[in-house]
Amino acid sequence: MERLIVEIPPESIVLKRAFCPRGHSLMADSVLLGDMPTVHLLAKQGTTLEHIYLDARYGNYDVLGGGQFAVGSLVTLHCPECDVSLELEGEECLHCSAPMFSFQLPHKGLAQACSRVGCHFHRLRLQDPGARLAALFSGDE
Repeated sequence: MERLIVEIPPESIVLKRAFCPRGHSLMADSVLLGDMPTVHLLAKQGTTLEHIYLDARYGNYDVLGGGQFAVGSLVTLHCPECDVSLELEGEECLHCSAPMFSFQLPHKGLAQACSRVGCHFHRLRLQDPGARLAALFSGDE
């Protein structure tokens, strides 16, 4: 399979919907960063837990909350509604080898990121990207 690299300018994609594996919305319309709703997650480390809010602009690393966690430490991320873990089994960060977490996007997409505080490795996985790109270049999308 040929590998295609698409460069996306930071903040050019805004996540408008995000879900846990059980289908609960992770969007926090009342908590804003940059005048945009945020992605609400529950971060845990030992007995410490804290609600955090990620900037929904892809490529922006602003976070509200999480101040109790030291830079470089590992946290586990969960759905704040049902507490299901968002950790990706068997997936490691390409930068620091920490576990990755993910949440679901529309059309079976995934947003994935590193669970190490301060590491900014992340990626988008799209269902059938070839068809999505073909539609983009044909003007159908």
